Amino acid sequence: MHVLTREFDRSGRFPVTNQLQRASLSVMSNIAEGFERDGPAEFRHFLTISKGSCGETRSLLYAAFDAELIDDETLGRLKAQVEETSRIIAGLRRHVEAKLTNQRQKRPTSSHRLPTSLGVALSALVTCHLSLVTRRN
Repeated sequence: MHVLTREFDRSGRFPVTNQLQRASLSVMSNIAEGFERDGPAEFRHFLTISKGSCGETRSLLYAAFDAELIDDETLGRLKAQVEETSRIIAGLRRHVEAKLTNQRQKRPTSSHRLPTSLGVALSALVTCHLSLVTRRN
């Protein structure tokens, strides 16, 4: 996202540029911060914030399209990535919610680890984001 926004707004005239960078970075930052917190309840809270940042990112992509900063193909590609990320976060949040329900019912629970498929998906998301950031450096 950073590479893309750097390309389409060299003048700084469009405030959507900075906000788009911040919103997209917020997605993975909130996942990481929540995971490092004290337990599943806080993790769930930060996943909710992260999912909200996906919605903000998607909205800002439409604003960039409306301002003719990105074309239809770029909008479609990035919107699909953000929607997939949002679905992954929703699945992870359901997993954490189930863990909280198990704790409330005093059932034994697994450790504070991600299910393998979600961990792999989040790893791919971080790799994708980092490749966008470093592609032009």
